[in-house]
Parts: sequence; C-alpha cells; structure tokens
Amino acid sequence: MLFKPWLDVPPPRHELHDDSSSDEDIHPGATDEDDGLFEQQETSLQDTIPVSVIDVLVNDEISRLVVVSPALEPVMLGLGQSQQVGSATLNFATALKKVNLLVMEIMYNPALRFHWIKIPQVPPKECYTLAQYLLTELHPEILVIMAPLFVDLEHPIQVLASSKSGVRFEESLHLKPPHHITGINASLISYAEISQSKAVAILVAGEGVPDHEYVEEEYTMEAANTLSKVLDANGAPYKLDLAVIRHRVRSNGMYV
Repeated sequence: MLFKPWLDVPPPRHELHDDSSSDEDIHPGATDEDDGLFEQQETSLQDTIPVSVIDVLVNDEISRLVVVSPALEPVMLGLGQSQQVGSATLNFATALKKVNLLVMEIMYNPALRFHWIKIPQVPPKECYTLAQYLLTELHPEILVIMAPLFVDLEHPIQVLASSKSGVRFEESLHLKPPHHITGINASLISYAEISQSKAVAILVAGEGVPDHEYVEEEYTMEAANTLSKVLDANGAPYKLDLAVIRHRVRSNGMYV
C-alpha cells in the first residue's frame, strides 16, 4: 500500500485580492448606471395599506336599524312601502390605488317605524371599519342583522345576540358550533358586543353562493315573525306581501 509522503506541503490557500486587484468579476456591457438595478427597492407602507373613507348621510335619527343581506331584501320589501332617507358610501382604495365605491341606501318603513339597509359582501379588510363607523355614526338603540346561513333545517331560524340585547329566545334557537357567521355580519355583531350595544343576528336557512343565496318562502315568513319579536316585544307578527316575496325570492335565487 502506498502512502503520500508526509513531507509534501499542502497546496497553497486561496489568495485574497484587495480592491485594486485586477481579478475582480467583470460583467461585459455593465456600466455604473446599472449598479442600482439589483438593489432592494424600498416599499412605501402607504402603498400597501388600503384606505377607507365612509360617508353617511341620513335625514333623521335612527333608533331601530335592520341590516339585511341581498337574499333577505324581499322580506323588507314584503313588509310594506319604504322610502329612502339617506345613504352610506364606502370608498376603499386597494394597494394598486384603484378606488372602489359601494353605495348603500338607508331606507325607512313608516308603517313599522324602523330603518333598514342592504349590505352585500364587503372586502374582509373593510368589514370591521364599516361596522364600527355605522354603529358609531348612526348609533341605533338596537341593531338587527338578517343574513342567510346554512343551518340545521329542523331549526331554520337561528339567532346570535349580544349580551346587552335584552331579548330572550328559546334555547333551540341559539346558534351553536360548528355554525358561525363571517364577513360584515360578524363584524357588526362583534363590534356591538365590544361597545356594549343591543344587537341580534337573525340567521335564516339558505343555500347558494355569497350574494346569490336562495331562501325558501316559508323561511322568510318565519324570519319576519322573529324580527317582530325583536323590534316589538308586545306587537303582533309582521304580515308579508306574499306576491312580492315570491317574485323577489325567485329573482334573487337565479345565478350561474
């Protein structure tokens, strides 16, 4: 067996060159102006955070406010003629500086003496801001949220109330896990709880995709009855115009 002679010296180490060395890496065609091409670009924080601006115009004070999803707007229309008394406009800018407008009409039902507003799906980053602004600006005595939700069909009406709501329901009506609400509806009930406001979410069995849910006619009638219990503890159940309900429900249920 042959061994390498121990007297052999190790190979020379890599030589270090100073800045004046002629062995620097050379990029053909590169100029001094290209030195900044590979530097990390600074990102402005203002360019990445959306900015929301909310304008609320209303002619009178609001004591009882009902926020409805598009699928349950027929319930509001079926309860009688409503008139527009104001509007809420959400201006939100994306990181690409594109401004989007969402205009929501504030309606008033003079026969039943409550205001209502239809709010469709809102970008997640805008939900809490909009909820906080609406409750702070309009400061209703009681807020009712009506939204479709896939729930147990044996109990098509479920409720989720704030601790200060002052409204009592049967145990079977309370929303239980794993069912939950999301989006603007969750933000509204959450802020109502934080601000110690009276709020009740009435969740009606529905199916479909967001903003194109379908709610059965019989469930809309139960939803109206639950609404009457929340707004008028001693009042009679609200009567719905079934012709309006049937037309509007079928129209809202169409989607591709």
